[in-house]
Amino acid sequence: MSTAASRPTSAPDDARMSQSSGPAPTGSLGLLRRLAGCTSRRAAYAAGLAYIADTFNSPYAALTLNVDNHSAVERAAVSDAATQSWSRHCDGMMLNVRYREHSQARFFQASHVSETFAVLAVPLTTIRDGTIGAMSVVVACRHRDVATARLSELQSLATVIDLQAN
Repeated sequence: MSTAASRPTSAPDDARMSQSSGPAPTGSLGLLRRLAGCTSRRAAYAAGLAYIADTFNSPYAALTLNVDNHSAVERAAVSDAATQSWSRHCDGMMLNVRYREHSQARFFQASHVSETFAVLAVPLTTIRDGTIGAMSVVVACRHRDVATARLSELQSLATVIDLQAN
């Protein structure tokens, strides 16, 4: 089963100010708040993917997940055009990192804009089940060191999702 969610291109929820409580939390705390109330592993990963796409200001993010002997695919995209542009790259990288069990970043030059993007991909693992899937996120990025830092951040957030999903 596959679900796709379109999301607005405005600032991420965590960057918006709340009138009553000040700025919303970012990083792991913001993710933990987003995961609160998720009643299944799949729901936690779907909520986590949406949070990561927002936080990374990603035009496209996806994950594949094996849950209870069923394969699930979740996607978050700003538009159908983003899905068409990035799904092939992300799907290939997710397959690669899932079976190699090693995170990866690749750079791409978008043909329709003068922007360089990195596709980041991490395996999704649990202590009990080993590798259960993969996640990929497209980010605007020109420098390898920034991509490496964002990849580390993605790995950390994926670990938080796993710990909360079990």
